Amino acid sequence: MTDSMPLPPGMAVIERGWLNANHVLFRETDNDGAVLIDSGYVTHADATLALLRQADALGQRPLARVLNTHCHSDHMGGNARLQREYGAQVWVPEAEAPHIQSWDQAALWLDDAGQQAEPFRVDGLLRPGESLLLGQTEWQLLAAPGHRNEALMFYAPEYRILISGDALWQNGLGAVLPDADLAGLAAAQATLELIAALDVDWVIPGHGAPFGDVQQALSTAGKRLQQWRADPQRWADSLLKSLLLFNLLEQGSMAVAALPDYLQSLPLLRDASQRLLALSAQQLAENVLQQLRAAGLVRVHDGMLLPLLPA
Repeated sequence: MTDSMPLPPGMAVIERGWLNANHVLFRETDNDGAVLIDSGYVTHADATLALLRQADALGQRPLARVLNTHCHSDHMGGNARLQREYGAQVWVPEAEAPHIQSWDQAALWLDDAGQQAEPFRVDGLLRPGESLLLGQTEWQLLAAPGHRNEALMFYAPEYRILISGDALWQNGLGAVLPDADLAGLAAAQATLELIAALDVDWVIPGHGAPFGDVQQALSTAGKRLQQWRADPQRWADSLLKSLLLFNLLEQGSMAVAALPDYLQSLPLLRDASQRLLALSAQQLAENVLQQLRAAGLVRVHDGMLLPLLPA
């Protein structure tokens, strides 16, 4: 996966499935212990701990800090567990701190989107424009609005590596919430333009394998934004499809007959569909199910909807 990527000394990438964000581990940072970027989903916290302990991934040093690219459930879900297990500090993007401190579940896309996480303590703030020494390498903190307006990316000019979170994947980018003035799409586009202006050879995304064809990824993501801007129904379909698939990965299965009521029960999905789609609950469920099946992301067996992606 990273055999041809020139990783800085002491740095490791742990690729996860689509329910959990990838982890980036720095085994030694000054004399303070190891640092982890993003901690996975809360129900998979045991697996996260096992991965960190596997083959002495932490080396001889304790886990001192957890840093989050942003505070969605798949990136912050293991924070509280790691605080308990290691006494690790958790540092979040500065703009995320108020949501965490008040545990604003709507702002964090939790109950409103059918997701979950465990409250945790904020110990430090990550500010765009600042730099951190992780391992023996300096990483710049870059604002990455769009999928998450509070999000940050980590960029190492010396190694030309970008840790992009959900701002850029190899075949797209994270979901963008619909808004009346298309501000979310404009912010996501600005983030892509920022990445294009950087000297980047490798991207470590929040999901999927690290990749080196950065220009192709930027082109794919840019076309996706253009499609969403030109066709609001496609935008809404993409959002509902990605959020439903994420929840399906967490639950393992869902009854197909329950999908209309389920989609209507989640305010974030319901509001997005009402804003951009003129469909009944039954039509909405049928539409999303058809797209997921056509994309080869789910299958139906004995009336149950099952995911085909690794969690």
